[in-house]
Amino acid sequence: MLEEKYGSKRLLFMMCVTSVITAVINALLFTHGLCGASGIVFMFILLASCGNIKEGKIPVTLILAGFAYIGKELIDSLGHDNISQLSHILGGLIGAGFGFYFAPAENKKITPY
Repeated sequence: MLEEKYGSKRLLFMMCVTSVITAVINALLFTHGLCGASGIVFMFILLASCGNIKEGKIPVTLILAGFAYIGKELIDSLGHDNISQLSHILGGLIGAGFGFYFAPAENKKITPY
């Protein structure tokens, strides 16, 4: 679905940017290594939720997915495990940012009410 909407090259670019950002921030803040692609998966989840941006309005699916996934990761970060919730949160935020950035220009217009 995402590859059809954004194209292979753009999706590869998004994956690389997400990987680099999450790796650099984790390296700066934590001493343990980082393994896995969970930040990219969360980027995909919120990027897919941004697929219905219409006329400058934030989709309800983005709000619900953001609260559900990022909220869960914030709660899970209070415990101690070997999962990088920060990578999940960063991946989700980056995915939402890419969704808004790569939305068609006619859908970015803010319409007055």
